[in-house]
Amino acid sequence: MLEFGRGLSSVHAAGLVHGDIKPENVLIKAGVAKLGDFGLVTAPGCTERVSGTPGYIAPEVADGRQGPAGDVFVLACCTWACLFGGPPFGEAPGGADASAATLVLVERAREGKVCERGRDSTRVPSAVSSALRWGLRSDPARRATLDELLTQLRVLRSSGALGRWVRSRRLEGLA
Repeated sequence: MLEFGRGLSSVHAAGLVHGDIKPENVLIKAGVAKLGDFGLVTAPGCTERVSGTPGYIAPEVADGRQGPAGDVFVLACCTWACLFGGPPFGEAPGGADASAATLVLVERAREGKVCERGRDSTRVPSAVSSALRWGLRSDPARRATLDELLTQLRVLRSSGALGRWVRSRRLEGLA
């Protein structure tokens, strides 16, 4: 996540927002993660068209305001999905079309209804889920910036908290 977060930082430095971060857009080659799929990259600002993937759309983006804070929200969503096995606000209701799914999931995000579930949910270090919750705040003014979130994740990696959890998952996979 830190590797493709640096890529996102470059997008923001160019004055753009990615708009569609999700696990499928994290490309890993030779052990290095890169951010891919730049089809929805745009300049920050207001838009009449909501774009992105249901479950990975920030509330303000659903309201037509695209900016770097929306990318931070979806980076936290993507990281959450990779650690917990699913998006932070759950899955869309069965049979819902994309518009209905987006409405339901964005409303859950506005209300802060985070789903810690899956076989790994009790083992993800609480400091990691706390850092991600900072990036998942519904109010972009109260949300971590990209630099703050990446710094927090770096600190957690350096402290060994995240590394111990990742190693334990790898050992389980060998059993």
